[in-house]
Amino acid sequence: MNTISTDFQFFIEYDSNPFVLFNAGGKIIYLNSSAELLMGSCSRKELFEITLSYAPKTLGYKKTLIDLSFGFFEFYSINVLYNNDDEIAIHLYNKPMVKINKNVNLDGYTLTDLNLLFEANIELFKMQYSGKITLFTDYDLPKFQVHQNNFSFLLRLL
Repeated sequence: MNTISTDFQFFIEYDSNPFVLFNAGGKIIYLNSSAELLMGSCSRKELFEITLSYAPKTLGYKKTLIDLSFGFFEFYSINVLYNNDDEIAIHLYNKPMVKINKNVNLDGYTLTDLNLLFEANIELFKMQYSGKITLFTDYDLPKFQVHQNNFSFLLRLL
């Protein structure tokens, strides 16, 4: 057993993942700073219902992988905890943010009509294949940037 006597409330308060402690009636007893922001996007009642529906059957905790979204807040997992019948808590775990590289290198990419690229690749394929191949042309496809050589190579792998 761990015998550290530290006040963990400081660490919970400034955790980037929301933590909410409810009483048995669903009233919020405590919420950390991240949960304060979250409460602007969801209701106390909604969060309490989620907490109860994912609570463990006996005293303790239950971690669940779940996709939850409240406005701009997205979570991949929750942990519901209780060690008495008077209080229950939920800890929501933020989904990692995707970093988008804004400096995209478009060397070798050309504005391309995919229908023409497919037609050219079909003609090359017909040189080695005696069966009949038909292209269903979709004229609504817009032109877009594609690396034509890599795309043709991918088609040959199919």
